[in-house]
Amino acid sequence: MIRKSALILAGALCFASRLDSQVAHDPDAKSEVPNLVALVGTTSELAPVVNRLSNDYNSITRRYDANDSPDQRQRMRDFYTSWRARLAEIDFDKLSHEGKVDYVLMNRELKHELALIDRREKQRTETLALLPFADRLLALQDARRDLKTITPALRPARSPLSRKQRTVYGH
Repeated sequence: MIRKSALILAGALCFASRLDSQVAHDPDAKSEVPNLVALVGTTSELAPVVNRLSNDYNSITRRYDANDSPDQRQRMRDFYTSWRARLAEIDFDKLSHEGKVDYVLMNRELKHELALIDRREKQRTETLALLPFADRLLALQDARRDLKTITPALRPARSPLSRKQRTVYGH
């Protein structure tokens, strides 16, 4: 009984694999999704650059995990500024149409991210009066991530919070 079921299953799998291979290679087969290999034209010469930018960004965001910390803000500003400078070194006129599109989109994205950093910096300075200890707390997170021990220079970051707690809780 088990042998018979195994043979039926093996036969069904062989039939299904043949059917799949015919559909994948048959341009006239009825399918919702066309054969994408036939649709792909020339690729942009900036495709590896775009992939590298994405990989570098992902690495940095994993490393600087405290959003809006002083270290993270500075590193992201440096990252986008240096990428824009390197992108400007590429001769735009020598690129293919696809390369020019990638160049314009990447430059626009880098410029946009720098503008967002400037906007967040402005908002942060506006809220500084409400959260005067935010940078010191985020610096503690940066120090923890870097496996640094809390030194007396970093300890004052705790005191404003302790004072606020004493004020709120009446201790």
